[in-house]
Amino acid sequence: MVNCIYCNTTVSRTKPAVFCEACKKNAHASCISNSIDILSVLKNVPGLSWKCDECRGNCLFINEKSVNTVLSKKIDASLGQIKNEILAIKDELLNHAVKETNPPADPPRYSDVLRNRTQPAIVIRPKNTNQSVTQTKTDILKSVDPVEDNIHLGKVCDIKEGGIVLGCKSKADNLKLLSIAKEKLGDSYVIKEVAGINPRVRIVGLSGEYSDEQIRSYLLKGNPDVFCGDVECKVLKTYAVKKNNRIFQSVLQIDRVSYVRVMTAGYLLVGYDCCKVFDAVEVFRCFKCNEFHHGSASCQNEASCPICSGKHEIKQCTSITKQCSNCVKLNSKSNLNVPINHAAWDKNQCTAFTNATEKLRRDLLAVK
Repeated sequence: MVNCIYCNTTVSRTKPAVFCEACKKNAHASCISNSIDILSVLKNVPGLSWKCDECRGNCLFINEKSVNTVLSKKIDASLGQIKNEILAIKDELLNHAVKETNPPADPPRYSDVLRNRTQPAIVIRPKNTNQSVTQTKTDILKSVDPVEDNIHLGKVCDIKEGGIVLGCKSKADNLKLLSIAKEKLGDSYVIKEVAGINPRVRIVGLSGEYSDEQIRSYLLKGNPDVFCGDVECKVLKTYAVKKNNRIFQSVLQIDRVSYVRVMTAGYLLVGYDCCKVFDAVEVFRCFKCNEFHHGSASCQNEASCPICSGKHEIKQCTSITKQCSNCVKLNSKSNLNVPINHAAWDKNQCTAFTNATEKLRRDLLAVK
């Protein structure tokens, strides 16, 4: 005899029952539902079956667990795929960055690169001077990740002897890059910061010989349209005008953006003095090789005599004939015939110096 799982009475023809598909136990149709003819529903709907309350609960628990397991596996698989795609993209970018390219026949010196920069830059040179620039870039990318370290690069340029110049968009990023590079690459590389070239202007018309700090304060507060934001303004010297010792002039060193604004305005207010502005851009000449835009302390070139252009220092020169090495190079490079019978320091006769000054001035005025 078979009893109903709900009322525990005998299942008979007069009291028909249905059986649970899962556990095969029987239950009276009337015990399952008084309002629905469960027997007719099961008979007329193909594929439909009935489960008791206990089995339905177990099925729900099992299904929920199965769904969570399946979802977890699918999510893990999707995340794994996304991670692999990200790593593939990163590898592709790194490979592209260090991909071997044909370097220029004569890579620029970092002084030439810095000539057009507003901010200081970081020079990284391998101690092994035979190392390629490609290897240098690979080592830097492995040690300093601009994205992860939140460093905003402005420009990257290859230089001689496997070196590289890295310029950042802000002073803070420059200092951060310098610190990380020295910490991680200092054993194999020479790393140093080099300042960009800030132009000079001369202001004429001061009614008194103010202190450097007074002049700077007057300039910054009295000319807000010119000196705004992160500016550089340094008073180098103040002295009287030759023709009138009651009128004074000052030489200022300012940042390039301010230089453009100053030269466009044509005047600056210093207290109640309206001072006229004159260009005082100066090209630096190396005392070792006589080339421009760098000093002897950082020079990597051979010594060149400023008098005769021989490959020796000036104190060793015995020549009575003057020859400017810069103008000799200018003639050779540009197929010109400018005079060369002067010393390299002669600014009045040196065409190479004049050209370098004019080019530097154009570069400065091109800053946006």
